[in-house]
Amino acid sequence: MNSLIKNTYIGWAAYFIIFNIYCIFWRQYLFTEQYDFVDSLTWWLKEWGMWLAYTPLTISSLAWLKQRKSLITSFIIVGLLSIFLATFTREVIYFVTDNANWRVDSVIPHVIAYFPKYSITFVLIALCWYLSLFQQKLNSTSTPSVSESNTNKSNADENNTNNTTSIHTQPVSESLKHCDTQLVHADNTIEKHKAAITGINVEHLGLTITLPFDEVYLISAAGNYVDIICQNTQYILRTPLKDMLANLPEQQFMQVHRSHIVNLSKIIQLSTNGSGTSQITLDNQQTINISKKLKHTIKTLVHA
Repeated sequence: MNSLIKNTYIGWAAYFIIFNIYCIFWRQYLFTEQYDFVDSLTWWLKEWGMWLAYTPLTISSLAWLKQRKSLITSFIIVGLLSIFLATFTREVIYFVTDNANWRVDSVIPHVIAYFPKYSITFVLIALCWYLSLFQQKLNSTSTPSVSESNTNKSNADENNTNNTTSIHTQPVSESLKHCDTQLVHADNTIEKHKAAITGINVEHLGLTITLPFDEVYLISAAGNYVDIICQNTQYILRTPLKDMLANLPEQQFMQVHRSHIVNLSKIIQLSTNGSGTSQITLDNQQTINISKKLKHTIKTLVHA
């Protein structure tokens, strides 16, 4: 998200440079007027400056709303709000800087003039946002994820069942030995698949992306869903907390409370509050209550 906002600001800077080049050509060569950089900067800020503030707000709003609404609905709602705010801000700047009287008959022509170009501006911002998500989707398709592990487990269990069925024709001692071998093989297969998993698959902004384990701080239960909390973003995934825990690397994640799983590498402090409740603090300054019986275990793992 931060890199996308950075790239959009680079785009705005490029547009400002192109605008000034055009002004030099337009004034000096077509109208033989003296080019004034301050005048061009002032006009550009009046016309487009509000988008420097609204661009990150627009991107963040699209990302937040897409988790709760469809992609088209998010585009429409955020687009109308962004265009309205930009148009309203431009009108306020116009009437303040030009000391004009606020009249309906003077506002309507301005709105008609601003709406098309501000609509195109929003579409370009939204397109950049969606393309960045699409690129993220492409990058994540080759990464194994938690959601794939259930299939791997099922295949391992099925193979184990088939092999177990076939041993009933063998002597009892050989059958038990063979069964133990197959169970060990199945467990090893599952462990290998779990070791290959590097992230969690979530639906985000209309695309499936993979969250690397190292970026996950906290996973909290919310009914039949879990909230996956990263440093700057929160995702929702439909799965019980116990199923999520079963597919996480045991050496990195631990259930510290009936409603919380934490990334052990993100813990920076273990403490007790005034009421005697044990707590941990993550490096994003989020505080989580933990079970008292796990305090010593967590302390050992964190300081290992």
